Amino acid sequence: MFWGIFSWAALGPVVVVEQTMKAANYLNIIADQLHPYMAFVFPTGNGIFQQDKVPFHKARIVLEWFEAEPARTKAGPGAKLTCGALRKFRPTK
Repeated sequence: MFWGIFSWAALGPVVVVEQTMKAANYLNIIADQLHPYMAFVFPTGNGIFQQDKVPFHKARIVLEWFEAEPARTKAGPGAKLTCGALRKFRPTK
């Protein structure tokens, strides 16, 4: 399995996931890859991170990380869309 991130501005890293993806694995990838990518590509904080509704995206430890993350991710205006959760990214000051 692969995990990757991309935007209209730039392609991000692709991470090889060698085991079944669980919440802890996903959280490690997000913690290591998401913040540096978003801070580099969207330094003014105008990026939105979107994920779908697979179980590990909605796991408590993942949701708690997004609440406590220094990047201060917030639910964006489209958070109620059925396609997934949108999170507004604000870079760490």
